[in-house]
Amino acid sequence: MLHVCISRGESSLLTAAASVIGIGTDLGGSIRIPALFSGIFGHKPSAGAVSNGNQYPVVNEAVRQLISTGPMCRYAMDLLPMMKIISGDMRQPLRLDEPVNLKKLRVFYMEDDGGYPFRTPVSREIKKALRKAVGHFDTICETKPLKIYQEKLQDAVETWVCVIEALNDQQLGNEIVGYQKKLNFSKEVLKSMAGKSKHTFPVICLAILDRYIRNFDVKLAEPFFQLRDELLEEFNEMLGEDGIFLYPTYPDTAPYHMEMLFRPFNIGYSVIFNILGLPVTQCPMGLGDKGLPLGIQIVGGMNQDRVTMAAALELERVFGGWISPCDIRKSSITLTEVV
Repeated sequence: MLHVCISRGESSLLTAAASVIGIGTDLGGSIRIPALFSGIFGHKPSAGAVSNGNQYPVVNEAVRQLISTGPMCRYAMDLLPMMKIISGDMRQPLRLDEPVNLKKLRVFYMEDDGGYPFRTPVSREIKKALRKAVGHFDTICETKPLKIYQEKLQDAVETWVCVIEALNDQQLGNEIVGYQKKLNFSKEVLKSMAGKSKHTFPVICLAILDRYIRNFDVKLAEPFFQLRDELLEEFNEMLGEDGIFLYPTYPDTAPYHMEMLFRPFNIGYSVIFNILGLPVTQCPMGLGDKGLPLGIQIVGGMNQDRVTMAAALELERVFGGWISPCDIRKSSITLTEVV
């Protein structure tokens, strides 16, 4: 069964072995963060690698280019065949049929963004998982992994918000009511607290935020567009066609329900790669002390999706990949066997 739904629900279905493989959309980590919390693989393709046509809600072309549609699965071996299917005419430019020589990989990494006042520090467990990945590549790659520090990553959330708002010409509050009426934010908050709203509380909060920053001066975003362009140039120059960048997907393991609303800047570890358009594979790296999944991001150069997926396949081979969250018989069905 091929299952398509919202990324959060899809990740739950997949880790519970209720679906073989799924498809999610990612504008700000919506594939990678749920995949981390559920202990599965999720791939955010390069910008333009997969068509975003006929999706709802409808967005303008500028914002559509920042959205990535990609596969989510329990087994890394399913990422590549699924990308071959959904990439369509981009299959050849992405060179998805070409093998990747892991020995030639150049590995760069950061354990955190250097510290940020409003962001949760990266947990000891996440850092340990990342070091394990680095240590393994150190044993198989001809070039020694290099720890770097990219200061611009500290401004990830501000850059993402300003770029999105400058490009977006539609108000979320109007979108979620179908432009049929105006959304009464105060009323919807109260209804949500009573469990009576038709809209989720996070969406209501985002609509309120969107309303109050909608009228900001677009010129204020210009420095962030410049920062984005500089960062993209630096990453592409560093990674090229055979480099990967290892980085936390999120600073900690899965939080309690609604807890993320009170830590909005934590998404900075994932959202920056949406506006850069680079391919990223979230890779599970075992379980932490509380039995919750650990994971890291594998970032590649533009259109080097096959490189990040090959690196994820290698880490799965060594560290085990998906781990069943309960006492169910571990499903061994893969997409390859289905087709």
